[in-house]
Amino acid sequence: MRLPIWSGVATLAVSLTLYPLFAGGAWLWGSLGAVLAVTVAGVVSSRLTLPGWAAPVLGLVALGVYLTAVYTGEKAWALLVPTKESAGALLDLLATGFADIQRFAAPVPDDPPISMLTTAGVGLIAIVVDLFVTRLRRAALAGLPLLALFTVPAAVLPDPIGWPAFILGALGFTSLLIADGRERVGHWGRAVLVRRSRAAGSGNQETADTRGLRLSGKRIGFTAIALAVVVPALLPTLEPDPLFGFGVGGGGKGKGGTISVPDPVANLRGRLQLPENTAVLSYTSSDDAPRYLRIYALDVFDGERWTMTKMKGRPENRVDQGPLPPPPGLAPSTKTSRVETDIQISDDVDPLEFLPLPYPPQLVRAEETGAPTSTR
Repeated sequence: MRLPIWSGVATLAVSLTLYPLFAGGAWLWGSLGAVLAVTVAGVVSSRLTLPGWAAPVLGLVALGVYLTAVYTGEKAWALLVPTKESAGALLDLLATGFADIQRFAAPVPDDPPISMLTTAGVGLIAIVVDLFVTRLRRAALAGLPLLALFTVPAAVLPDPIGWPAFILGALGFTSLLIADGRERVGHWGRAVLVRRSRAAGSGNQETADTRGLRLSGKRIGFTAIALAVVVPALLPTLEPDPLFGFGVGGGGKGKGGTISVPDPVANLRGRLQLPENTAVLSYTSSDDAPRYLRIYALDVFDGERWTMTKMKGRPENRVDQGPLPPPPGLAPSTKTSRVETDIQISDDVDPLEFLPLPYPPQLVRAEETGAPTSTR
């Protein structure tokens, strides 16, 4: 009876790592309801001692009823029972959600299609976790679907995952393993270590004393989580950022001679597909002539796509050491006109890893935050 509950708790705890992907919180409440529906179905399956194959089926039915009631209840019978119209509406929402996540960059808008897609995905993960833990009695294997859920923000977001979300997810999975271990110990048969308790109106009862094992499991689990958070932060080899963005390895971008370069195509594509129009920057030039501003130079073709040459910082390329070196192909004797450009980066967008500049820049002067950047 306890394992389905702890399976739901672990799934919900790991799903909290998805929070940076969304601009709102509707997905969280939807996922909470989906996990509760699957958990109730798992408890009912255990109470009725249904065969192992029937529990996932009942979980799918419960998830389908929940999604119908929340997202297409107006087309369902009695606002709850799925119908042909409500099922078609759910499929349309799924298709729209898949299209939206391809168009938008994180954090994505928390609209019904994306929220419904996320809710359905978390619910399916909860069903798989319950199958491994409660039906197949392979609690360790339940870490695989939970890991798949955890890797979604780690693969999509350029920033490290927040350590509070990681700790909550790790505690959820550790609690699931502890609950499974207690369940196994309870079925070992005749107890070797016993404690005696006298209930009202009953004789002595002998039950397996699992307190020592439970405390040992908690100590080991908490110690492992603490080491997983603290040790990476103490390793200087994890420049420029450790897993959770703090510690020796997180001393700042560019320190230690390391330059972190995101995927230029994916980064630019995400910025061009924001859900609403936003002013990224404004600029003025001394000759009042409009010019193209360049962010990346995609000069390498690997047979499938264009990308950048690997960045190599040199002392002579520092902007505080005077004029920059002449660009390749431009002879020193070539006559050029000098134009100053003041660039103002908007505070309403995420920080840019690269400064858009007219080509070729000769001198860059960066002011404090909120002030313009002057180039020529």
